[in-house]
Order: sequence, then structure tokens, then C-alpha cells
Amino acid sequence: MYADIVVQIDAPGLPQPFTYLVPDGLNLRVGDAVVAPFGAQSAVGYVVGLKDECPAGMAAKIRPVASRIE
Repeated sequence: MYADIVVQIDAPGLPQPFTYLVPDGLNLRVGDAVVAPFGAQSAVGYVVGLKDECPAGMAAKIRPVASRIE
């Protein structure tokens, strides 16, 4: 499964959301807060959509969600 995530970063004009892989065993729902890799750091983000398939041509670029924030 894949999640569309809006990452909380200060970068006006940066197109969002970003797509991340949802690791097996991590159950996410729209609205969940997560920690996701962003560049060389981690960032807090919010799940705004879920999908079963990887966007075409993106498989090599997609990174996994690190964790859900409880």
C-alpha cells in the first residue's frame, strides 16, 4: 500500500503531497500523523490519501513511512 503525505516543512511552492510506501504491519488511515524521511532528515506529515498501486515510474524513488505518531 502507498500513502500520499503532506509533509510539514517550510518550503513555499513545493508541490505536495508526496507518495510513500506503507510498510507491512503499519496500518494507516487518512488523517494519521506520521514520521517520514524527507531528504537527509525526517519530517512530520499527515496522510491525505491511500492507494494500492505505486504511481508509474516512481517505484525506485519511493521511501517507506518511518512510523505513525500515536
